[in-house]
Amino acid sequence: MIPVLYWDANAFSKSPIVSNEIINKASHFINPLTFRRVNMGTRSNIAYQRDNGQVVVTYCHWDGYPEYNGVMLNEHYNNQSKAEELANQGYLSSLKPTIKECLDDRANIEPPHTYHSANTFYNDLQFDIEWIYLFKNNQWYVAKHNVSYDADYNCVDVGIKENDLKPLWSLLAKLEKESA
Repeated sequence: MIPVLYWDANAFSKSPIVSNEIINKASHFINPLTFRRVNMGTRSNIAYQRDNGQVVVTYCHWDGYPEYNGVMLNEHYNNQSKAEELANQGYLSSLKPTIKECLDDRANIEPPHTYHSANTFYNDLQFDIEWIYLFKNNQWYVAKHNVSYDADYNCVDVGIKENDLKPLWSLLAKLEKESA
């Protein structure tokens, strides 16, 4: 869990909050480095793998969880050319049904990153990325990026492994079954 300072209407606590329950209920936080209020998003990486093994990755700031980004990718970007076109756009604030809509509301313009292999990408994940989506072998794969911290809030695990990735369609089917 990321140590953050919770913004309270009356005052803010200087003690880090490490409760997911509190973090999920709160909408504003104080960045402990800048002491500026920030809105939280469910960050994700959206990527595709080239035939030569390189991985092209873009960052998506909002709604990275499978119930939103996963559904959007599965319904609107579910082939190699659409996955490439999407990831090649670079920074996305959020996913929308069309590339034009994605670009209309983005807050930043940053190019995508290219890694020489999937393992290089997995080992370079930023601590705040919660979900990874990778298009390869003609389908989307997804993995939850679980970051661990020790008692002193040092990050002790930021990477994922190839076998952490599961077919997106199977996760979406499981979520749909659970919600029925």
